[in-house]
Amino acid sequence: MQLYDKIDNRKEANAIVNNLKICDPAVGSGHFLVSALNEIIAIKSDLKILIDRDGKRLKEYSVEVQNDELIVTDDEGELFDYNPRSKESQRLQETLFHEKQTIIENCLFGVDVNPNSVKICRLRLWIELLKNTYYRPTGELETLPNIDINIKCGNSLISRYNLKLKKAHGFYGVITIATLIGLMINFIGIDPIKALVFTAVFNGVAAVPLIFLIARIARNKKIMGEYRSGWLSNMVVWITFLVMTL
Repeated sequence: MQLYDKIDNRKEANAIVNNLKICDPAVGSGHFLVSALNEIIAIKSDLKILIDRDGKRLKEYSVEVQNDELIVTDDEGELFDYNPRSKESQRLQETLFHEKQTIIENCLFGVDVNPNSVKICRLRLWIELLKNTYYRPTGELETLPNIDINIKCGNSLISRYNLKLKKAHGFYGVITIATLIGLMINFIGIDPIKALVFTAVFNGVAAVPLIFLIARIARNKKIMGEYRSGWLSNMVVWITFLVMTL
């Protein structure tokens, strides 16, 4: 039995796929996100859950990805060519447009430190939508959604913290001191293996009170504000504390 034969509610299955979250932390030109967009559409087609807004499945068409392009063919192998005067063609075009729109708005996220890369990625996603834009009954083209909210300019590794030299003396001070201590060990004749053992013992002893302090601070709303830890992470910390104490 194939997987799609086990799907009872195709609309619900489609909605489950739309809950996927895919993030490219170094989005570049957006190639990965565009490929993910097309692959999700093709997977929906393979699972037979690619449906229109009325919940009807697109039975007469095959959707697959070739060279990162979405290829749609009918049951005779002919490439799909949008014709607004054909009701079936209109239905398929609208379905592909709204499927792509939903995936772009809900599933795809990207970050890049280069603002030009962010612009290019947004443009590529818009172009993917533009390929399946359709004419409304009024004769106007369907408007494209605002997708800027999902593609952001920033450093996905350290943007949450201000690590500029003038405003992070403590951060860079610790790195500098640790580096100097490491260099000194090489010149003052300390056995590195003994130093490693001593450090491991010291860490084991110091870890217990430190974990206790971390647990208390992480739940302190005055200190952490909106970043206060949740009950699950707090429970894990306390379990770790108990294990280390024993």
